[in-house]
Amino acid sequence: MCDYVEVNYQCSHIRLLVRAWCVVYQKTQKRCPPNVVASETRPGDKCGIASSFK
Repeated sequence: MCDYVEVNYQCSHIRLLVRAWCVVYQKTQKRCPPNVVASETRPGDKCGIASSFK
């Protein structure tokens, strides 16, 4: 499985960022289920989703 970091933003959105692609993905380019290996909070950051809909 590919390793992901869960990022929690000030606006309550959550994103999964790839930490490392697994061997299966590198060979096939098909994503497997995420394996969350860490979590981080960014209280001062906004995810940017809300600003793109203006």
